[in-house]
Amino acid sequence: IGINATFSPVWHTACSPDFGRCGCDNCKGTLYDVKARVQTFKDRLNILGFDHTKSVWTTPQAFGSGAQQWAALGFSSFNRGALGNSKSFQYPTTTGNAMPIEGTATNLTVIITDIVQPFIVDPSATFATYDSLGVDAGLWHNSTAYLLIVANLVNAQVYVPWKDVGLGSITNTTTQEEQILSVSQNTNATGLNFLPNGIGIYIATPS
Repeated sequence: IGINATFSPVWHTACSPDFGRCGCDNCKGTLYDVKARVQTFKDRLNILGFDHTKSVWTTPQAFGSGAQQWAALGFSSFNRGALGNSKSFQYPTTTGNAMPIEGTATNLTVIITDIVQPFIVDPSATFATYDSLGVDAGLWHNSTAYLLIVANLVNAQVYVPWKDVGLGSITNTTTQEEQILSVSQNTNATGLNFLPNGIGIYIATPS
């Protein structure tokens, strides 16, 4: 995030999709980069007939602060079908009043292990992806409950109705939705509200 994707300040050379070294091949320096990379590899596996025998993992790296953006990279990779996410960061990450990545990493590890993993590795669970106004969403259903992972990939406030992330049957968030994680993001009876880079994980049991 935030790299110069067209010119290398280290090597003083221009970068293009074919030449140059700007720190991230085929990247534009935005939160969409991991999402696009995972989708590309998933598409390749599908074309080669390996979509049921091989899985995609991601390893986003972070230098400096920005825990929400760091988490959003991992969320968007799960939402594109990655089954593993080994995120790394340069320690320490505390900068001013910014949320440190190491604190977020500790909490996310537990959530991913206990909540996310049972859904995404369940061969019987259904899976769908959504992209609404820059909000990337993944929805898993294991016949008992839904897992919703959302990440706002744009630098703007966004409102997304429940129906736009596959949960149009939610009518009562008090009884039908459990918030597992929410940063710069909340919900109401009709949908989800996001601040820039807002992220969230929810369990839903709509009637």
